[in-house]
Amino acid sequence: KDLPVDVLSVRTQLVDLMNQYQDIAGAKLAISYETPDNSQEKVAELAGKGIPQIQFNVRGKQKAEVWRGFFGAEITSGEGDSAVKEAIPLVQSIDNAEYDFISAIYSVSRESKENIAFLTGHEEKKNEFADLAKNYNISSVKIMSAGDKKGFYYEKAAASEKEKPEQIFVEPKTLIIAGPSAEITSDEIAVVRDYVKKGGNLFVLAEAVGVNNNLAATPIKNNLNELVKNYGITINDDLIYDQYNANIPYQMGGFQAFAPYSYWVRAQKENFGDSASLSALQSLVFPWVSSLSIGDNDNYTARVLI
Repeated sequence: KDLPVDVLSVRTQLVDLMNQYQDIAGAKLAISYETPDNSQEKVAELAGKGIPQIQFNVRGKQKAEVWRGFFGAEITSGEGDSAVKEAIPLVQSIDNAEYDFISAIYSVSRESKENIAFLTGHEEKKNEFADLAKNYNISSVKIMSAGDKKGFYYEKAAASEKEKPEQIFVEPKTLIIAGPSAEITSDEIAVVRDYVKKGGNLFVLAEAVGVNNNLAATPIKNNLNELVKNYGITINDDLIYDQYNANIPYQMGGFQAFAPYSYWVRAQKENFGDSASLSALQSLVFPWVSSLSIGDNDNYTARVLI
């Protein structure tokens, strides 16, 4: 209650959106609204659920004030100890509220987590899985490209030193290849292509040029083009230089200063496509990024996101 005008506008749109879902779902969906106080107990309780206390800057004709409150949501499926919950920490705009809401419903209502696998064995980038592990089963896999059984596997530690690690084969929903700096063999690429052909999802994070601590650029020979060319995409051996960029930190005497750096390309919201997954973002920075070329392909359709 007594919300700032801009927040009140988002709340009104949000209530309208929830009413639409209520009309569609009927008794399957129960919606309630709360106005929590700012007591230490309530702040701690909501923080434990993933909904932080935030500040609202309120400007009037004669004064400016800072209010504290909450503007998040909790999605729950089930009851009691078996209930599954997902928090939306902050509803920033109606543009991303629908995507966040549907994603949260999907997260709490599915019977099991989907499997996501990160490819290893080719000097890939190190990854932190903490956030992904909340909603997905995460594994680091290698490719078996020889013999009768081909696919993705990870090794389970042996019970004793005399035994060999057990190879556990998995069928991930999505395979992520995160910036390898060593080559993937042609036989391994054939396994990945077969996986995609059978309906698997492939997410490739690639760079054609590496930059070291002295800002010297060197080519990265990871032959990912052999994989992605099958889908009409070419990773070009270049670095994008753009007037819309981010600042890079550097040392000046005993101080840290910042200066515009044209090889840290900043993509603004107007550069984004119509993907709902990007709706909450205002900009993205791509340090030392290579360009892509998209050609014609009879079997796949390329859609530009940024």
